[in-house]
Amino acid sequence: MNTPQPEPRLFHLVRSSGASPEAESRAAAGRVIVADGVEWSDGTVTLRWRGQWPATSVWEGGIDAVLAVHARSGATELHWFPAPKPLPSTTTAPAPPPTGAVDWQALSGLRLAAPGVDGRCVSCGLIWPCLSCGP
Repeated sequence: MNTPQPEPRLFHLVRSSGASPEAESRAAAGRVIVADGVEWSDGTVTLRWRGQWPATSVWEGGIDAVLAVHARSGATELHWFPAPKPLPSTTTAPAPPPTGAVDWQALSGLRLAAPGVDGRCVSCGLIWPCLSCGP
């Protein structure tokens, strides 16, 4: 079981290009992102599979369950995006609230572009969450 996180964390499932017929048909050399994922604050994981027939799956068992099913052969790896932030120490006092102008991006962490009605990122057109459109 994963330790609860203070906020959702984003990741990719990356597979060797020869690991599946779908991946082999792509022009990418070496490795290909096969799914975008979110680890929610309670440890639940949501995967959005890429490809000709995209699908979404929810894993109550968390990252451990996803890796047990999809990374058994070693051809699939989990890549955090961006690197996970360290959990705040419980012994340090919280930072005082900012004064003056509010830096909303610093307060809210990673921000994603909104999804369109077609399920694609409104900024770049990739399947949402695209993870490539940064703040």
